[in-house]
This record gives sequence, C-alpha cells and structure tokens, in this order.
Amino acid sequence: MGTITSEQIAIPHPPEQRQHSRIKLYEELEGGKGREIFFRPHRYTPEQFTPLNIWAEVSLEGVQYRCELRDLSQGGLGIIWPRPELPMINQEIDEITVCFDHQYAYVGRACVSVLRVEEEGHLIGLDLQDSLIKIDAILQTRDLKRFHLGDSSFGGHAQPWQVEGQHEFKGRVAELKLFLEDWESHFNRVEAQASWDLLRFDEDHPTRQALTELVHRDFMSPFLEQTERIFDTINCLSRAEQEPLKVYSQRYLDQYFMKAPWMHRARTKPLGYPGDYEVMNHIYGRRMQGRSLIGQAINYSTLHSPAARAVRNRKEMLKFEFKRNLERLCSQVSQEPIKILSVAAGPAQETFELLSEIKMINRPIDIILFDQDAAALAFAYGRLKKLVQQRWPEKVRLVYLHDSIKRLLDDADIFNGFGPFDMVICSGLYDYLRQPTAVKLTKHMHSYCKVEGTVYIGNMVPSNPSRWLMEHHLDWYLLYRKHEEIIDFAQEACPLSRHELLTEPAGVNPFIRITRLD
Repeated sequence: MGTITSEQIAIPHPPEQRQHSRIKLYEELEGGKGREIFFRPHRYTPEQFTPLNIWAEVSLEGVQYRCELRDLSQGGLGIIWPRPELPMINQEIDEITVCFDHQYAYVGRACVSVLRVEEEGHLIGLDLQDSLIKIDAILQTRDLKRFHLGDSSFGGHAQPWQVEGQHEFKGRVAELKLFLEDWESHFNRVEAQASWDLLRFDEDHPTRQALTELVHRDFMSPFLEQTERIFDTINCLSRAEQEPLKVYSQRYLDQYFMKAPWMHRARTKPLGYPGDYEVMNHIYGRRMQGRSLIGQAINYSTLHSPAARAVRNRKEMLKFEFKRNLERLCSQVSQEPIKILSVAAGPAQETFELLSEIKMINRPIDIILFDQDAAALAFAYGRLKKLVQQRWPEKVRLVYLHDSIKRLLDDADIFNGFGPFDMVICSGLYDYLRQPTAVKLTKHMHSYCKVEGTVYIGNMVPSNPSRWLMEHHLDWYLLYRKHEEIIDFAQEACPLSRHELLTEPAGVNPFIRITRLD
C-alpha cells in the first residue's frame, strides 16, 4: 500500500481562488501551538449548563455530602470540600456522584489531584477513576431545555388559546372551520373541471357569472350567518376576556381567511393601519378576488358583511347629501365657489363618483382633500385629475393637503386660506377618536363652516355584527358609539347648532349632520 498524500485527498484550487475559498486544503489546517498540543478536556462551570440543575455528592464514611460544584469535564471535577478534615493528594474517594436534573452522569471512585485554598473554602480537584462523563449528552440535554424554555408558548405555561368555558364560541368556530373545509374540497373539484383562466379573469363570461351567483346564493349566506352567531356568543365580553378566544379563533380559521386578499391586507397593515385606501378600494370594487376559489368566495362574502356594506352605504349617503347641497347652493345667485372639505379623505370615492355622475355644475367648486397618507392622496390625484380635466376643467378645482392627524387635532387654523366651507365631510376618523378628542375636532370643523354650512361625521355603532371578523382576524379595533353618544359629543362641541342623526340601511355606520346656525 502506497502513502496517500494530502494532494490525493484534497480538491486543488487555483492560487487565485484559494484565498477566497471557505474550505482550506488539508495542509493549510493549523493544529495547536505551544501548550495547546497537550490536550486536556474542556472544563465547564455550572452556569454553562443552565438551565440544568447539576451537582455533586461525595460519600465519606457512609455519609453523603452535597458539594458546591466549581467545574466539570469528561475526566474530572472541582468541588468545595464539605468537611473540615482535608483529604491528601492522591487519596482515593470511595464514591462520588455527579447528577443533572435527577439523572446520574457518574457514580464511582475518584482520586484527589488538586488541593487549593480559596475564599469560599478548600477547592478539591478530583480525577474520575471508573469511567468518563458523557459531557456531550449533558450539553445536548441542556440545549434541548434551552430551546424548549425559550419558546414562550411551551414549557409548562398555559397556551395562549386556553380559556375555561366558552363552549358555544369554541363549538361555533370549529363548525365554521368544517364548513370551510367542505367548501374548499368542493371548490377544488370545480377548479379541476373548469378553465382556471376563465374562472379567474373573465368577469363577463357566463361561467364566471354563474360562479359568482353560486357563491352569493349558496356560500355567502350561511357563512355570514355563522360569523354573526359567533359574534353573538362574545359581544358581552371585554377585550381582555376575548384575547385567548381570539388566538383560538385565529388558529382555527386564519388559514382560510388570509386567502381573501382584502382581509390579508387589513391584517398585515402595510401602511401601518387597517383601513388604508387599498382596503377601501377592495370594499368599493371587485369582490371575487383571490388565488383560489375558496379565497375568492371568502373575499366576496366578507365584503358583503354588514360593516363592508355600511361603508358602501355611507358613500352613497354622502353622495346624496353632496348632491342635495350642490342643488341648494347652485340655486343661489352667486359666482363665489362652493367650498367642500373632506377630512381623512382616503381614496375620495364619493367625490370621484359624484363628479363622474353629475350632469351640470353652474357654479365653481373648490374641493379640499386632506389626508395624512400620501399614498391615498396620490391615488385620488391620479384618477380625479384626469376626470376633472375631461369633464369640469373650468368648474372644479381640487386641492390635496398632506399633513398629520396630530396637527389636524391641535391646530384650529390648519385650513386658513381654504375656507370657510359649505360642507365638511369626515367619514371614518371618529372611529379612532376618544370622546375629548372627538369634541375638540368637532368644534374645529364646525368653526370651518359658513353659516348654514354642514358638517357630516360618521361613527360605527357597537352592535356592528362584523366585529368578530374585524377584531379577531384583522386586528381592527374601533371606538364604537351608540346613537345617543354620537349626538352627545356633537351637542357638547356646538350646542347652538342643529343636530340630525342620519342612518344607512345596514344600521352600522350612522352620521351626525351638524348645521351651523350662527
């Protein structure tokens, strides 16, 4: 047998590559230097075995002594000697026991090899005589425990979804999951038999329309009924009481709900808040969207939930009020511009639709769109600019104001130079404002108006049947107000004005109409 050289077992690298290679040639590897060439097992302190509980005991004259362990290696250990009488160097100890978490790592004889005085006592070094300690096994056990305890959802702690009782809620959530599982299987069979492109893209094709009708008739109604029944089981519980139920619900149902594009966006909040302009566009626009039919069905159905319908209803209600005010103001003999302010305008859907539908404008109109989201204003600008240029180039002037909600709340003069206004609209902002802030902002908006000008403020009510979907699966929490609470903050802010409550067909998103009289 010939000698095998390093060149035969290493893959050669060109010199220019060798300095960049992460793999060294065999002859390039370095061994120990100086005293390192005399190998000795690594010594571990007790802290290095945390969270294991590791200790040593010595048996002396039939008595067991628990010792303070200072270090441990494969072949020995250091302990603080437990008795006043000290052993001799090379003295044999009949029995020493090393344990970790009630498991024996070593039981046998040991020989005294070191004796040293320290502040804590006499340090005794012992060489094991009967076997070596399997340090690797101890370290693996340590790593397992560290990983297990490092995951806060395990390790003897209550699971975040655990809660006593609430059997009706749990049962209804489980039933909804089974409902969705069955429908997913059905939709998978439909996808296997139909053209995917047809099912996905061609909205006007009869097959696509038949699919939408099927979802609307057979899937949506029982689905929404189940979601509303789930809400009924928890609507009397506080947010803190619902937290474990929320985790429970997400574990069961997120795998389905997050297939709906609008729900996924509202949940992940790429712009930092759930109801951004793209979420609003989903609510206003096409509803059969998603990468799978079950995702499309959930997307379509949840966009027909009471809260989503209320958003579309309020848009129609604002358009009606918009037109009513325009007709009243256009009947007046004046060439002063009609001035309208939309606060937290978002995609300005009602403005876009109104300017698309209206037949005649006989007075100039200034429309001020205010939002703290530049992306929402950019979207509104992109389509309104073209529309106004085509239909109303001489009649409508649009102004886009980008500033913070904080300044809106703190600066009563933020709209100086743009008003006073004939109409001020604020659709969704009050769903996030506490009572003192709501009163303060209402005073400001009332002051922006002309005499006989109107302020429209929307706020959802606590009986919103879509709350379970919104709060548990979208992390979308609102500050709800009952009808009388909406009237209360309006009357507190401007007691000398006229206050009228307007409701939309879903009964979820009423508006207060405040008319300035002084």
